[in-house]
Amino acid sequence: MSLDAGAAVDLLRLFLGAALVLSSLEWLRLGAEWRPPSYWAPPDDRARWAVVVALRLLAGVGVALGPWPGVVLPAALLAAATSLALMVRVRWGLEGADQMQFVLSAALALAAAVPEPGVQRAFLAFAATLSVAAYTTAGVMKAGMAAWRDGSLLAALLRTRQFGHPWMARLVVPGRTAPAFGWMVIVAESAFPLALLGGEAGALAFCAAALGFHVTTAFVMGLNVFPWAFAAPLPAVVFWAGELRRLLVQ
Repeated sequence: MSLDAGAAVDLLRLFLGAALVLSSLEWLRLGAEWRPPSYWAPPDDRARWAVVVALRLLAGVGVALGPWPGVVLPAALLAAATSLALMVRVRWGLEGADQMQFVLSAALALAAAVPEPGVQRAFLAFAATLSVAAYTTAGVMKAGMAAWRDGSLLAALLRTRQFGHPWMARLVVPGRTAPAFGWMVIVAESAFPLALLGGEAGALAFCAAALGFHVTTAFVMGLNVFPWAFAAPLPAVVFWAGELRRLLVQ
């Protein structure tokens, strides 16, 4: 059974909304736990920014569960605006998941503003292209870095306090197993465009592997928002893989 455009958008909204809610909860926790000077809001400004993050959380609920397009349009606009405000306010420490949430929220707002089938398909094409570009760029950039090719950078990351994990640190050994793990990541990310050429079944396999990778990094490195943020455009990849297959066999 093929995935239609409406179902793909609904799945995208669900994952994106979950990412917005989870990341907003993490922002609120940081604001509550960090003592002056907080890296995301000074003490006299913290209450105002807590309101911004709380609005972002509510926007995430609207994006995920709100009726299309009546509630989704203002919710996506609010999610994009508050995400951009946080990105401008916080000069460092942001992740790729933060940019993914902002871009998808803004694009979703545009799609909801003109709720026509053609616009919906164009939005899914944009989301699929964004997903493919994100993985491919990451893979190509890693391939150009000797520290990724020999696995030394990955091994070093797994030994840090912030992103490390004792079990994985013992598994990824510099000069021994680390190169294999480094090339595994490089090849998997660089090959992701092939997801669009294998039909829905092939795309599902690639997307399942990508989602498994992000779940693993969430467990190992504590990147809890990544599985939700990067899962959001994957239904668009599956949808357009099916569409391209149908166009090619006609």
